[in-house]
Amino acid sequence: MGLMLYWGEGLKATKGTISFANTNPAMIRMAIYWLVNCMCFERSNLRVKLHLYSDMNIERETQYWMRELEVLRTQFRKPYIKESKLGNLTQKGFGHGTCDLNVCSTKKKDSIMMGIQVVSDYFSRGVTI
Repeated sequence: MGLMLYWGEGLKATKGTISFANTNPAMIRMAIYWLVNCMCFERSNLRVKLHLYSDMNIERETQYWMRELEVLRTQFRKPYIKESKLGNLTQKGFGHGTCDLNVCSTKKKDSIMMGIQVVSDYFSRGVTI
């Protein structure tokens, strides 16, 4: 499940950084579960960066994500604040901004990318489902 989640939602362009970004806390919790229980990262090594809007209460949103993800404030990086306003968005689902979860390991990132390539190659051969 984690490999498929990373294939769809993970940042693939950076070397050595395993990063997921999503607005849905359940997706980020799944990523945490996979990183800790399957990829053997320590929870304390996970880092969180929020992408928020200028009209949001930064402290309240940080507290929200701390509760949702059960991570410590020390794991948060300085949030990215967009100058646009949340109130101007027509899409739902951004109510608490976007959460970017990351951890660093070149060896594990390479392993993830190789796994994705194997799956991609398999389905690129025209496999009938």
